Amino acid sequence: MSQSHSFNLKKQLTISLVLPMILLTTLGGILAWQIDHLLSVTDWVAHTNQVIVQTTKLGDFLDDGELGLRGYLLTGDPDFLEPYDTSRPAVDSGFNDLKQLISDNSPQLERLQAIRSTYAQWQEFAAEVIARKRDGKEYMSLLNMRVDRQLFRTMSDEIDTLTETERQLRQQRLLTVQRSTRQTIATALSVIVLVGCLLGVWIRRQLVAVSRRFEDTLAVADRKTKALIESEDRYRDLVENSRDLICTHDLKGRLLSVNRAAANLLGYEPGELLDRSLGDLLAPEAGEEFDRYLSLIDRDGAASGLMVVQTRLGERRVWEYNNNLRSDGVASPVVRGMAHDITERTQTEAKLRKSEKQLAEAQQLAHVGSWEHHVTTDEVIWSDELFRIFGFEPGEIQPTYATFLELIPEEGREKLQQMTAAAMAERTPFALHHRVIRRDGEQRILYASGRAVFNEAGDFVRMVGTAQDVTEQRRAEEALLESEQRYRSLVELSPEAIAVHCEGKFVYMNSAGLNMFGAASPDEIIGKPVLGTVHPDYQEIVLARIRQNGEGKQSGLMQQRLIRLDGKPIEAEVTGIPTMYQSKPAVQIVIRDITEQRRLEEQLRQSQKMQAIGQLAGGVAHDFNNLLTVITGYSQMAIEGAGANDELRGDIGEIQKASERAAALTRQLLAFSRQQVLQLKVLNLNTVIADTEKMLRRLIGEHIQLITKLSPDLAQLKADPGQVEQVIMNLAVNARDAMPEGGKLIIETANVDLDDRYVREHVGARTGPHVMLAVTDTGTGMDKATMSRIFEPFFTTKEIGKGTGLGLSTVFGIVKQSGGNIWVYSEPGSGTTFKIYLPSLHAADDSSPAKADKLLPRGSETVLLVEDEAALRVLAARALRKQGYNVLEASNGEEALQVAQGRAGMPLDVVVTDVIMPQMGGKPLALLVQGMRPDTKVLFMSGYTNDAILHQGVLEEGAAFLQKPFTPDALVRKIHEVLNAA
Repeated sequence: MSQSHSFNLKKQLTISLVLPMILLTTLGGILAWQIDHLLSVTDWVAHTNQVIVQTTKLGDFLDDGELGLRGYLLTGDPDFLEPYDTSRPAVDSGFNDLKQLISDNSPQLERLQAIRSTYAQWQEFAAEVIARKRDGKEYMSLLNMRVDRQLFRTMSDEIDTLTETERQLRQQRLLTVQRSTRQTIATALSVIVLVGCLLGVWIRRQLVAVSRRFEDTLAVADRKTKALIESEDRYRDLVENSRDLICTHDLKGRLLSVNRAAANLLGYEPGELLDRSLGDLLAPEAGEEFDRYLSLIDRDGAASGLMVVQTRLGERRVWEYNNNLRSDGVASPVVRGMAHDITERTQTEAKLRKSEKQLAEAQQLAHVGSWEHHVTTDEVIWSDELFRIFGFEPGEIQPTYATFLELIPEEGREKLQQMTAAAMAERTPFALHHRVIRRDGEQRILYASGRAVFNEAGDFVRMVGTAQDVTEQRRAEEALLESEQRYRSLVELSPEAIAVHCEGKFVYMNSAGLNMFGAASPDEIIGKPVLGTVHPDYQEIVLARIRQNGEGKQSGLMQQRLIRLDGKPIEAEVTGIPTMYQSKPAVQIVIRDITEQRRLEEQLRQSQKMQAIGQLAGGVAHDFNNLLTVITGYSQMAIEGAGANDELRGDIGEIQKASERAAALTRQLLAFSRQQVLQLKVLNLNTVIADTEKMLRRLIGEHIQLITKLSPDLAQLKADPGQVEQVIMNLAVNARDAMPEGGKLIIETANVDLDDRYVREHVGARTGPHVMLAVTDTGTGMDKATMSRIFEPFFTTKEIGKGTGLGLSTVFGIVKQSGGNIWVYSEPGSGTTFKIYLPSLHAADDSSPAKADKLLPRGSETVLLVEDEAALRVLAARALRKQGYNVLEASNGEEALQVAQGRAGMPLDVVVTDVIMPQMGGKPLALLVQGMRPDTKVLFMSGYTNDAILHQGVLEEGAAFLQKPFTPDALVRKIHEVLNAA
């Protein structure tokens, strides 16, 4: 009851009991003072109860925070941070409330301040451990220092002291209340006699009020107790339902309580584990660890670490525990702890360590190192192999970014910095090869790659990457590349065609092969079927050889007939070698064009045949000459013995005439067989032609025009004039017979120099300076079959009785016996040219090769080469390309026209074309091309001589002309001359 209330009561008593008041003033004052004192002491008791309740709440909040912290550190489960986070504002509020309640109690206030200071230290420690846990850093070492337990034990002890002090104070004040109550009751009994029922009622009311206040205080305490029970129930539920292992045991390890999670993991019911020793649950090898654990509990009051337990089924599990000794106000202290099953994590870490070891071994084998550069801390991390790559032992130095740059030569340092800067700016990986200088000064080549790493906010935080020592690989690649380049050069420069086919199709062909098959570019033949280039007669056997190569067997040399892209056949020798192409079985083939060889072989066979025929004819002629001598002698003797009018005289005369004609035939056979006796003289071929010109005109008739084109500086030669005349006469007669309707007979002379190539292509020819005699007619011409036999004795295309077939064979024999060579060029319907090469006088005794010409001119112009003879076209194209010209090829005029039309807007500097070709000749082609391209120049070539072509009206005077046969050097020089002509 307050003092104001007591005052009001006394006022009422004074009004109602004026006389008793005077009597009871003293007793009333004493009673009032006692009642007031009793009320004050009662307030003190209630205040002390509030302090005790608030202290208990503060302790609960601290326990909740400590339990949540421990649960999170052991499990990493963020749910355990909820009670920890919730307890912090509650503890702060509890400190403030307690401070207000004990503000008049200095010792208690100082004790509260000490608790608050200790709590602040514990909060700092908790924040650091939580941060380390979240960052995955080491935190168990901090727990093992027991700082948290020491701080928490200090707080618990101080709170216990504060609570105990308040309890003692409450006990003292309760005793004071009891004493004051007795005193008040005694005083009141004395006053009751005086004040009567009124005062009794008033005192009763006051006692009822006091009782109610006691009841209210007890009700508040009861509510706090219920709240505490509810908190304990929640804690128990949390413990029982926790996924972690929570237990209590005594100082000897005897289990007092085990939550269901621990029992389930061990394969027991919770009740089965009570009173059992914790050591019985450990794996046999963990005995020493258990003894150490009990020693730590006994010494430090706390222990943490790892334990290996064994389940009922014998399975071993790894627990990470953190246990503390707690008294909890009971007589015997117990150990309360939490453990987290980290078996899977341990296995994962073991696998990770094994993987890291394997990675380190793989890096060492592959010479690959990894690195990290943290830009915020400038920390650089190298793998062990990266240390070795730079010539250090792992961990020998603390690498920095500056250390890394010092190991890179200056020329590569800037490039690396540029690429890493670009990787950060563009957020793209980078990769490059650069040189490094090892610790021992050796230079190595590294293949470095990396990328920038950004955090969730998009800020650049670090650069990671790898570096591989590729020095030996680069050297091997360079050696391989050099080898491949040498191989490629050998293959590309090989005069023989080299190709690779895979799965029946060409996948590669060198330049010689492209020229051989008439392909202007690789696209025209790469990807085409191999059998498409094989003559049908050979496809079956070629297919069998491809299968043989597919079985890994090398096929021997084989002669077969191939087909060019333009359809012309090629005689070739082919060898197949099994190989690989893009990991697939393939065949490399070497093709040698033996078309020319076959032609030369045919020439040789023809020459040998002619020689054999000549020997036979010579033998027959000699024997026949003997017979003719006998016939002639006897016929002469018979005529001399016959009379003038004897009838036999005429018959014998006919015999003599026949024998004379037979003698002439015999002389021709002897000329063919080269068994005539030559009367050699130094002569000028122009003089011989001039002497026979009159007789030639009578011989060929007026319907044929005779044209001579004689070189004024013609060299002299040594030959039989009569034989030379016979050659001219026979060729003129042959030309006359080829022009029954008339035409032109053109005889030319010139100085020529036969080179090695001409000699290789013409059996029996010799190099050096020669005098050329060319006889051309504009008659019917000959096909190839006829030309192959024209020099055979008795071969003729004339009707029976109109020719002996010995004219050209006689020419052939005379030329060969004179040391010369004869060559014929003819096209059906376009006439024929015979070219005879006789050694000039100053070269008659010198058969050494001609001296090399001056350096051939080079060019880069575009040449369109048009020639229907495949072998000649391939030879000419190769010679021009060798000198730098860009060569386009065509086999006839129509094909060449298509090529020219397809090069609109592209250069075409000169057209080199044969004069006479199937489908379209050289002159119409030149007119059409120059109509489209007036600046394009034209060079004509033909087996006919220039004068023969001009006189036939095929070409105009002044047209650029090259006479066949020509050498590659002559072709190059002539094209250079045409291109540079005004």
